Amino acid sequence: MADRFDGLKAFFPGAPREWVERLLESDDTTDELTIGGAPSVHLDITPGVTPTAEGSLFWDSGDHTLALKSDEAESTLQVGQESWIRVYNDSGSTINNGSVVYASGAEGSEGRLTIALARADSGATSKVIGFATHDIEDATFGYVTQFGLVRDLDTSPDALGDILYLSATTAGGIVNVPPAAPNRDIFLGYVVAVHATEGVVFVTTLGNTSSSITGIAGAADELVVEVRKGSVGTITNGQPVYVSGYNLGQESVEVELAEADAASRMPAVGIAAGSITNSANGIAVVGGRITNVDTSAWAVGDSLYISEIEGELTNVRPAAPATKVQKVGTVARSNAINGTIYVQGAGRQNDVPNSIDTDIEINGKLTIDGIEFLVVNADPNGSVTAPRGSIATSVTTGALYSNTDGGTTWVAR
Repeated sequence: MADRFDGLKAFFPGAPREWVERLLESDDTTDELTIGGAPSVHLDITPGVTPTAEGSLFWDSGDHTLALKSDEAESTLQVGQESWIRVYNDSGSTINNGSVVYASGAEGSEGRLTIALARADSGATSKVIGFATHDIEDATFGYVTQFGLVRDLDTSPDALGDILYLSATTAGGIVNVPPAAPNRDIFLGYVVAVHATEGVVFVTTLGNTSSSITGIAGAADELVVEVRKGSVGTITNGQPVYVSGYNLGQESVEVELAEADAASRMPAVGIAAGSITNSANGIAVVGGRITNVDTSAWAVGDSLYISEIEGELTNVRPAAPATKVQKVGTVARSNAINGTIYVQGAGRQNDVPNSIDTDIEINGKLTIDGIEFLVVNADPNGSVTAPRGSIATSVTTGALYSNTDGGTTWVAR
């Protein structure tokens, strides 16, 4: 009795004697025991045998924290050092340990999120919630790590300390280089151990679902919108686009190439950042920088307008009367491959139109191409003498006349 008492006293330092005696007298393993009288609980920090049963709590000497066994034999939660969520795999296939997943829906029996493999080439599949922390078979529940270490991965392509991003080409995969636009730039964590089978990644996906909006360098330097092309053909990087419709199923704005001499294709809402193919989503920059554009035909500082040629930009202001005028940006770097445009003025026609289809009342002088015309209330039949260049309107017909000789000769305009 004394040996058992001393052992329990060591396990529960400071516990009252009567509390330990009650524990010694209890042979019923289902008997409830309140540890309210014990000021602390001391676990063996060098356990000889690691528990395997669900619900077992023990000291993890490697991570120096409490460890809790889950219903998954290969998974142990390091208390306070990682965060898990319970999920359901209804993807149709096993989701392997270390795969990056997004929330694809929900299931009703336990009220859990359903998961599928994430990929950075779509807004829907890039809403990352974490890494599978073990193999999750189809039609089963499992656990996803949102914060903490995920072990037993292949990190051999990476270097220690590498920043990891969601892959745009491999579903559930990770890469150490941010995907190029128009893919999403989703930060996932860091490589903390490099090995082909025992690699370790520190995962931190809490709060950064779709954290970076595009693959364009410096998310704070651009204002972008997700768009979709709904017709045959391809919109390429750097081409101006206008809003052509809305896709209810994809909940996305549809766009096509803008054209200055077609009123129905104006104004341009932005500049495509990367290629957008038929029935695919992409990104349009509505403000800020767009890179990797061929700007070699222009000089730094040139103003860029929507061209009368479909899907093109020009540094020459369109002049035709029916052409809409919209300045959309300024050349920031002139280069055939790595050109940069600073986008501004997208979404609105922002210059004086080339023709005005409305009534205008002018009182005073009108200057056209540097020549001043005096607007007078004159009789264009010649009874009123006016300076040469004066403009008059007929009080009866409203027709416009100009004086050509500084006297009484009026010519219809």
